[in-house]
Amino acid sequence: MNSSVSRRVNRVPVNRWNQIPLMLTKQNVDVLVTVSPENVTYTSGHFEYTLPIIRDRISATILPAEGEPVYLVVNQVEDAARRNSWIKDVRIYKENAESPVAALARILTEKGFASGCIAIESEFLTTGFFEELRGYLPNARFCDGSIILARARSVKTDEEVAFIEAAVKATETAHLKVFQELRVGDTEVEIARRLCAQTLLEGADLVSQNTVSSGRNTLEGHHVPDATAIQPGDVIQTDTGGIFAGYWSDISRQVVVGEPSSRQRSMWTKLRNAQREGVECMRVGTKAGDAYTHLKGLERWDNIWPYGHGIGVLIHDIPMLLPYYESGLKTTTNFGTNWELEPNMLVMVEFALFDREGGQRYTFEDLVLVTDNGPRILSNVIDTTEMYVVA
Repeated sequence: MNSSVSRRVNRVPVNRWNQIPLMLTKQNVDVLVTVSPENVTYTSGHFEYTLPIIRDRISATILPAEGEPVYLVVNQVEDAARRNSWIKDVRIYKENAESPVAALARILTEKGFASGCIAIESEFLTTGFFEELRGYLPNARFCDGSIILARARSVKTDEEVAFIEAAVKATETAHLKVFQELRVGDTEVEIARRLCAQTLLEGADLVSQNTVSSGRNTLEGHHVPDATAIQPGDVIQTDTGGIFAGYWSDISRQVVVGEPSSRQRSMWTKLRNAQREGVECMRVGTKAGDAYTHLKGLERWDNIWPYGHGIGVLIHDIPMLLPYYESGLKTTTNFGTNWELEPNMLVMVEFALFDREGGQRYTFEDLVLVTDNGPRILSNVIDTTEMYVVA
């Protein structure tokens, strides 16, 4: 095990400004405005954890094709924004005393964009906020900037790769430490609480999701841990993630209580072989949706669910290992399945096997880096060659 993964993950703001102006210029966009908590974190380098839970508390980054960016925040977080963001021009508005949308409109007008082309996050900005913004800027032309942001997020910098790798390994280390202490009779909710605490001890700011299921409960998707006690022969499925300075970690691991039966060994081997085949599909030039279609069409994996998702400031981000639907939702999630994989994309390759006759589901995932030399698995704290045996 890499001894460095148990340290607190380093926190270095990443300036992603360089690539965005060129993307805006190519699409004849004058300025890009981000308002979602995730994209504000991504473009400012400042993680403000209250934004997802206090929806009226809007922060925004104003990113022009030419000129310097501006960071708009509520007055309560001004000091943190100035300390943590790489954007030097930080503006504030007073919470409840004035509209953040009015403050945003003033900045756009000051910068000369009142009659320009403004890209907004139409997948996030509410109708009410958009109508208010359009009322302040009646001569502006608005377009959707969600695809621009998704394109930018999908290919990671080397610094981002190292950061997310350390976060995922820290989360996997939390799993390993909890697994080493499991005993027959422990309940799902007790295990979940230990995982939560250990993930924080390994460096996470927050625990984002925490699923623990055992026995037949594993057949439920995203089972809420309850008072079910683990018993000999049970398969235990965990899926936990943390938030590290605005970036998500995610890891799913499977353990068995006592020596696995021949059926359990067979199911695990089948799942792991399928998942490794999925990993091998993560190659430069392959479309994520095509990889999904190929894997789903293999008859030998009839009871296996192939899946995969990018990870970063969103837990499910581009690229998505899902089918592309031409007549489906006009969202980045659907469009992104039709994009080719590129070097420095990160994919959580997550497969599940449903053994309904045996009364258990088997699931695990790995963080995979797409490189010019083929895919590379980065989540290697726990050896998954065989199921991890506890108790």
